[in-house]
This record gives sequence, C-alpha cells and structure tokens, in this order.
Amino acid sequence: MRPRGRFKCKNNALGTYIKIILTTYLIGRNITSAFPWPTLSVNLFGCLLIGLLYALSERCSLAQEYRLLLTVGLCGGFTTFSTFSNEALHLLRSGMHWQFACYVCGSVALGLAGVFAGLWAGGKILQA
Repeated sequence: MRPRGRFKCKNNALGTYIKIILTTYLIGRNITSAFPWPTLSVNLFGCLLIGLLYALSERCSLAQEYRLLLTVGLCGGFTTFSTFSNEALHLLRSGMHWQFACYVCGSVALGLAGVFAGLWAGGKILQA
C-alpha cells in the first residue's frame, strides 16, 4: 500500500509544527542574538534525526515510500534550509563575515556529522 498525498502533507506539517515549537522554545529561553542559534539547533537536530530514521528504516526493511515519508516528509518539514539561507545572507549583507562563514561552514560540517551520528546510533540500536 502506497502512502496517499494527504498523509504526506500531514507528515510534513507535523515536522513543521515540531520546528515551530522548538524554535519558539529557544527564542523564549532568550537564545537569540545576531547569530541564528534556533535555526542552527533545529537543522542539526534534524540531521541527527534523519540519519537515525534512515538507518532504522533501512535495517527494518521499511518500504522506500515510507522511508521517504519519514525523511523527506517529516524531517523535510522540520528542517529549515530556506531559513538557513536567508539568515546566512542577512549575516553577509550586514557585514558579519566571520559569523557568516562560521554559520555556513558549521551548519554543513555539523549537519553531515549529525547525519553520520544518527546512522551510527541507528545501527547500534538495532544491534542491541
């Protein structure tokens, strides 16, 4: 049975809702500054989550359609590439070149490390 479009939209909406809750929480904790910490936190957690979900779904032989629902749907709605790009451009246009470089390079490097950590953790969970 293939996932229907309405379910795909709900899965993406769930990811978006979780993103809003986490971002609002981080902003409420005064974790705001010129540096976009809430977006970075959401994206890095999303990278860890996508790696974990992919490893678990692969080891459990989950159908490709459902794996995509979890990774592209849920995690795609949760992470915020467009927000990341907008905030990076804002840092650059504001003359904050060092923060721009740290944000872009750190997001990519730590994002890849997060996916790797999620894949590793998913493998370890299934070995137990």
